[in-house]
Order: sequence, then C-alpha cells, then structure tokens
Amino acid sequence: MKYVSKGEKTLVYCPYRSQVDSIYGALPTEYKIKIRRYHSKIHDAERKITERDYSCTFLIHIYPPAALL
Repeated sequence: MKYVSKGEKTLVYCPYRSQVDSIYGALPTEYKIKIRRYHSKIHDAERKITERDYSCTFLIHIYPPAALL
C-alpha cells in the first residue's frame, strides 16, 4: 500500500487471474479508487475504465502476465 500512499504508478504481475481477483477483492474500498485490475475475464465496462485510466500516474494495475501479450 506504500505505492498508493506515495501516488506512484505501479504494475503488479500475477501468474493467475484468480490471484488478480483475490488481491483486488482483499483491498479496502478506499484503495479501489486508485487501483485497477486487468485480465481477460473482466467485463467490457471495467476493462475500458482500466484502459482509460492507465495513463493516470496514481494507479496500480494488477495483471496476469498473459494479459500483456
């Protein structure tokens, strides 16, 4: 959470989608404003928001490696 506090842009890579969802689900609500998840099974609306917000310097994105291919 230190990256959120500092407002640093960070990418977190997880080997499995389930880990992305688990980490994201465990986050306190106040952090979900600045943190986005991204993988092949998220809904289109959430994916578009994540892609739009990617350029924002205050987001932490949680990706499985396959999402980057």
